[in-house]
Amino acid sequence: MKKITILFSIFLIINFSSTIKAANSQQDLPGGLLGGLLGVLGNVIDFLRNLLTPKFDLNDEELKDLAEKLGELAKLGYTITQEELQKRVQQVFEINTLTGGEWTAKLNLVSLLPLEAQKKLCGTLGVEANGNTNDEPPRDKRGALRAKRADSCSYKIDFDVRNKWPRCRSIISYVHDQG
Repeated sequence: MKKITILFSIFLIINFSSTIKAANSQQDLPGGLLGGLLGVLGNVIDFLRNLLTPKFDLNDEELKDLAEKLGELAKLGYTITQEELQKRVQQVFEINTLTGGEWTAKLNLVSLLPLEAQKKLCGTLGVEANGNTNDEPPRDKRGALRAKRADSCSYKIDFDVRNKWPRCRSIISYVHDQG
């Protein structure tokens, strides 16, 4: 435990001495102490502010949330380009404009994932546009199989339910015509 305390103190002093650059070190003491902890997040927020603020009006809270979401995205092993990030933020702003303030859309982790990962989460990965999956025959072939079975099957579809199920006649007669 004593060794860990000594190592932590050494790293803190190194961090403090490397981050303080001003002549008056008393003013920069909180920044120097927290620089290693919040410096990376601050750099990401500044980068996002420079990237997105000229087009979109994001406050500090929204920028911080976005930076945290991007960190979670990186932990999952995904990356997002600047253009793609701007496109996603643009979509959120368009949705918020269309709703007229009735409700507010926000970026979340799922909306930042690549399209393939979103499809995988929804269970639609491998489904083509017409609903075919890779391991099933196309729908028109299955329809042909149904047509062959239909020739051998005969269904009488017209009957009076009161005669077909006489015990239910009172209930069936009570139901009004809904047609």
